[in-house]
Amino acid sequence: MKNILVVENSKEQIYLLTLILNRIGFNILVETNLVSILDTIDTKNIVAVILDIMLPEISGDILIKKIRYIYPTVPIIMITALKNVDMECICLSTGANYYLVKPVLLEDMEQVFKQYL
Repeated sequence: MKNILVVENSKEQIYLLTLILNRIGFNILVETNLVSILDTIDTKNIVAVILDIMLPEISGDILIKKIRYIYPTVPIIMITALKNVDMECICLSTGANYYLVKPVLLEDMEQVFKQYL
């Protein structure tokens, strides 16, 4: 199975994403600590990052820039409760590949991963 890093602080959302992504053939690794996030991408053969915008340590839109600078080819998929056109534009312009609004449907995830992986 290919590894996907999920950066999310909601246990319920992690559970749902794990169910969805396992069903379509991916292994899930979860991180919330900034140092661990970058280390996991580097050492665990991550094929994509799913990133929430609202995180305890750092805002997701700032984290996009850090990930994109170090790992320019890793797809970044934003998943957020913020249905906000301005935030979507910021995320996409700073390096996110896709912006999904919660709740995420299985069909949406399948479509996104078929496009980017």
